[in-house]
Amino acid sequence: MIADLITIVMPTMRSKRAVDTIRQTLATSQGYLLEYVIVTEDEATRDAATAFLLSCETDNLDGFQVLYQQTHRGHPRAWNAGLASSHGEYIAFWADDLWPHPGWLDTAMPYFDRFPGRVGYVGFNDLQHDGNKVLITHYIAHREYIIKYQGGVLGYPHYKRVCNDTESYARAKKAGLWVWAHDAIVEHLHPCVGKREMDRYDRLNAEMFEGDVKTYHEHEALGFPDDFEPVITQ
Repeated sequence: MIADLITIVMPTMRSKRAVDTIRQTLATSQGYLLEYVIVTEDEATRDAATAFLLSCETDNLDGFQVLYQQTHRGHPRAWNAGLASSHGEYIAFWADDLWPHPGWLDTAMPYFDRFPGRVGYVGFNDLQHDGNKVLITHYIAHREYIIKYQGGVLGYPHYKRVCNDTESYARAKKAGLWVWAHDAIVEHLHPCVGKREMDRYDRLNAEMFEGDVKTYHEHEALGFPDDFEPVITQ
C-alpha cells in the first residue's frame, strides 16, 4: 500500500468514454496522486486507454495498469481484479460514465480526517439522488476498511453483474462507516451516453440483472446477515 495514493479502478468497454473520463478525472484531481487501473475486455478500449495514459504529461498520475480480460465477466469481477492489482491507500470505484467536477477530492477527502476511525466510505453527489436516502454506488473507500471490515469490498460470490457494490455500501452504512459528501460532485452521465453503446452494453449484461436484484432484496430484508466470509476474488 502507498500512503495517500488514490487508485481509480474503472471497468470499461467504451474507448471514447474511457479516455474522456480519464482526462476529466486527472484534470479535476490536481494536488492528489492518482493510480489508474483500467479493466476491459475490449481490445480497442485497451489500446486507446493505454495510448492516452502513456501520452499524459500531468504530474498527478503516479502510474497505471490496463488489465485485459478476454471474456466478459461483469463489473464485480472487474472491480475485484482492479482491487487486487491496486496500490493506493484509497480506492475509488469508478465507471466510464462518471464526470467529476472541479474540487471533488478537495471536498471528499477531508471527511476521512474529520471522522477518524469512523468513516471508511465517502459517497459522491451524483446530482440525481439524495445520498442520505439512496445508496450511491460510486464512492471512495479507505483500503483498511475494505479489507478489515468487508474481507474484500466486492467479494460477494452470489452476484454476477449488479448489486455487488451496492451490498458492500449498504453494509458500510449499516456499520456507521459511510458518509455522503454532498459537496463532492461526481456527475453520473449514464442517461446521456450514446444509445448504440448502451444497447450493446446492456445486451451483454441484461440476463444477469434479474437474479442479482432478487438476491440483493433478500439480503436487504434479512439485514445483510454475515452468512459467508466475503473475500477478494480474481
